[in-house]
Amino acid sequence: MDIAQLVIDYHTQERPSTSGKLYPSSLGGCIRLEIMRYRNEQARRNKQEIPYPESHPMDSATRWKLARYGWYESAFECLGGSTQVEVGNKWWSGKIDQLLDEEEPHARHILEIKSVSAKARLDKLPYTHHKYQVWCYWLLAEEFGKNTLSHWHPVKASLAYITRWYDGKEPDILVFDVTPTLKELGETRMLMEQFEDAAQQDELPGIPYSDPYEHDFNCAWRDRSGKVLSQCKYYDHCWRDTYLPF
Repeated sequence: MDIAQLVIDYHTQERPSTSGKLYPSSLGGCIRLEIMRYRNEQARRNKQEIPYPESHPMDSATRWKLARYGWYESAFECLGGSTQVEVGNKWWSGKIDQLLDEEEPHARHILEIKSVSAKARLDKLPYTHHKYQVWCYWLLAEEFGKNTLSHWHPVKASLAYITRWYDGKEPDILVFDVTPTLKELGETRMLMEQFEDAAQQDELPGIPYSDPYEHDFNCAWRDRSGKVLSQCKYYDHCWRDTYLPF
């Protein structure tokens, strides 16, 4: 039995969610990707043919890359005694990694856990799309907390990054205070509404990038030899006629 391959499959296979909703982790990322995933999920739930089949299966290098992120985040959550809390509404569904108690009664601290390469430029942290994810949790938590018996509410938010081991070095844990301002919450709400509106349209949103390598969550990447590798299952639905991986 190939244990390594089993772990890779577990962290990279497309496991349809039972929520049938949009993911907070998609905010700040590719809206087309999230809408394709969302519509495929809706089709599966209704036992219909999926409208956006996978066009570019992940290559082994990409699968290993994504699997490693899953390993380290899972390990950190286990070591930290993660107590995930589900939040959501009509459109959104997500799980806060850890919800910590604050001194003030009913006040809570949202902690989101991520992993990052030890060779990454740490001055770029925290990533914008990760902050939007946390701020989405904040808005959902405000709504969710009001409807619970404890009537809790968020007062602080943090992003914790664990650097992945390499060359025998111990990992570091970097923590950033990402407690949102009213302006940032307003921007997050507007972004959420854009995703909600897109989910209700017949057509996909337009491609907002000039090439598949433009953003941090790029649609494709190049390995050390310069070979172009697809990083998105739905790559051909956007770049088939312009940028083809080889």
